[in-house]
Amino acid sequence: MTGTGRLAKMANHMLISTSILMAAIFDASAICAKHNATPCSVHSDEENSFLIDSVISKSERSKRDVSPKTDTCVWLGLHLVHNEKENTNDCYCDDSSDCSFGYKNVTKHESKKDKKKKNKKCSCNKTKKPKATTPFSLVTEPSEPSGPWAPGCPSKPGSDDGSYGKKHCVAIDHNGKWKDCSCERPGTGIVCKKECSP
Repeated sequence: MTGTGRLAKMANHMLISTSILMAAIFDASAICAKHNATPCSVHSDEENSFLIDSVISKSERSKRDVSPKTDTCVWLGLHLVHNEKENTNDCYCDDSSDCSFGYKNVTKHESKKDKKKKNKKCSCNKTKKPKATTPFSLVTEPSEPSGPWAPGCPSKPGSDDGSYGKKHCVAIDHNGKWKDCSCERPGTGIVCKKECSP
């Protein structure tokens, strides 16, 4: 699981991208821990563009244009959890930040009146959700990717990734687009994020 690394500075954070040899997200996250960092979360189009430019080098892009690598899977610190009750995916970040980028219909603030109407239909309305979870609707069509997502992504809630299991993790593909895949799928890299010391 050793690899080569690149450093880039973004605002008050340092990005550490590492090429690894086919490691699941849990093993790859250990690389971030060695650098006192966490797998990277993304919060704006600017951050995402910077990340893609830092992770996918010009030489990798030229190789990609000649012969695409369909198995590229550079891990991010984003995870999707299927909410069976609402048939949606909830998102959380490894660094406990809010999933605020890349999702349509982020949590809407309801009025108390609307909440009361909604709660009358369900007697179990006191269920607590993790603090850093952001529900989002999967309204993406294969021909219309949403923001950073590859066409057809994110998948329908609870989708399977073949022999690897459910799609709960997010990675960058060879085109610099996000895809949801199993956390057990072997990845080719991970991007870590660390706050810079003053």
